[in-house]
Amino acid sequence: MSWFGPAKTDEEIKRAMIRQYFEPDKAPAPWLFAAAGVVCLAAMLACAYFELSFYATGAAAIVAVVLFAVAWVSFNERAQRADDVDIDIWRDEDFAALVDDVSKDAALNAADLIDPDHPIVIAGLPRFQNLKVSRNHDDGNLPQSWRFKVKVGEDSITRFTPPCLTVLHFTKDHLIAYQCDLDLLSGVPLNETIEEFFWQDIVSLQIEKQSMPPAADEFELMQQWSMSLPGDMAEKYGPLFSEQTAVLPTGKRTTLRLKTNSGGSLEIVVEDERFADNPDEDSLQVRNAKAIARLRKLLRDRKARR
Repeated sequence: MSWFGPAKTDEEIKRAMIRQYFEPDKAPAPWLFAAAGVVCLAAMLACAYFELSFYATGAAAIVAVVLFAVAWVSFNERAQRADDVDIDIWRDEDFAALVDDVSKDAALNAADLIDPDHPIVIAGLPRFQNLKVSRNHDDGNLPQSWRFKVKVGEDSITRFTPPCLTVLHFTKDHLIAYQCDLDLLSGVPLNETIEEFFWQDIVSLQIEKQSMPPAADEFELMQQWSMSLPGDMAEKYGPLFSEQTAVLPTGKRTTLRLKTNSGGSLEIVVEDERFADNPDEDSLQVRNAKAIARLRKLLRDRKARR
């Protein structure tokens, strides 16, 4: 117990740092304070050299010290923030923990799992229609009712929360599909679903790439997305805040669809060009490509055995 209340656990500190990572940085950069301090220092030296007002010299010195102090504090605060590598590590930890829990539950309910320790895991974009939640479900750190957060990292890779995590387990007769939107801000899985698809009912696995403008129900989502992007990247979303609806951004959305004879399907939005840049360098996209290739091979093998 500290003087200011209960000490935070490592988990609470981690979640706070993840939330801070995704919050837009509205404060001026430290170098701006430092530059202003240099200007004040130069003014102080000029006042002293030309023997101007003692008070002006002292004021310039005080302001310079304050600005350098603010720059130092701001620099240290930024240095202690989570970076892209930290977020990737914590995200992968959350994925691994959830996949482990899902695998344990699957093993309890299906004793004949094939390779239970190595399910196919795909991390797609959030299921947009499920993201609007009531205020009483927010964790106190979200100014709006959307849980969708995004940031373009120093490596130009777009990171977002919550990813739609899909975990696929198999038996000799069917495929078990678990899906959720994993809220990295709190570590809580949202919108969990479990479906089963019998091998004989599976018709096809499709990778569909559609060029599409934003739908009406995505406007608010895209507005929040653009508010979190760096200024130069957010420019293409400017029409969202004006009357120019005819020039809204378009792009290809890549969707994986597993279809069945009964008309049912499993859908994962793997990528959307309107929301991402530099996907070839994204570790999630690289892992997804391997997972999808493995799923395709497994389905081909199953069909060949019929």
